[in-house]
Amino acid sequence: MLPKAEETAMKKSLLTINELKEYLNFSRGTIYNLINTGQLKAINVRAGRKLLKRFRPEDVELYLQQSGLQEPVREITDDNTED
Repeated sequence: MLPKAEETAMKKSLLTINELKEYLNFSRGTIYNLINTGQLKAINVRAGRKLLKRFRPEDVELYLQQSGLQEPVREITDDNTED
C-alpha cells in the first residue's frame, strides 16, 4: 500500500472523465467506446461504493499518438466537477 502522501499525489495526476471530455472535446460515449475497444486505458478508482474511471496523462498522450490525432489546444483545469 502506498503512503498517504504518494496516494494523494497519484490521484491528483489522474484525469476524470469530465476533464478528459473537455480536453479531447469528445462525448462521454466516445470515451467509453475507446475504453471498451482497448484504444484508451482507464484506471478504476474506488470512491466509497462507486467505481470511477480515471486516466493517466501519459495514456491519453499515447492514445493521441497512436490515433494520429494532434494534441488538443485546451488546457486541463481543476475547475471540473467529479464524476
